[in-house]
Amino acid sequence: MRFVALDSDGDISSLIPVWLDAGINVLYPFEKQAGMDVRAVRRRYGRDLRLWMGFDKRAIARGPAAIDAEIERIKPLMDEGGYVPGPDHSLPPDVSFANYCYYMERMAEAVSRR
Repeated sequence: MRFVALDSDGDISSLIPVWLDAGINVLYPFEKQAGMDVRAVRRRYGRDLRLWMGFDKRAIARGPAAIDAEIERIKPLMDEGGYVPGPDHSLPPDVSFANYCYYMERMAEAVSRR
């Protein structure tokens, strides 16, 4: 099997080396509010560890400016590959439908520009 994925919540920084040794090479969702930063994880482990999600879901609730800033934050990962962008967990109830639509439209644009 080429890829083995694991869904784990919270701050998983101390577990990543153990999971890599066990053959797990895809991790998600990288919760920003728990201190996980997909950019820092990529710098430390390189592209051998595939990353899914890691987009701060709270930015979607804050609106367009925060959504755009968060897209810019993760854009380098989208550009280099080995990363699937998406919210870092289920969306909270304070995300409006308008903000969610804006997020989806902007994310589609960001992905299609690659």
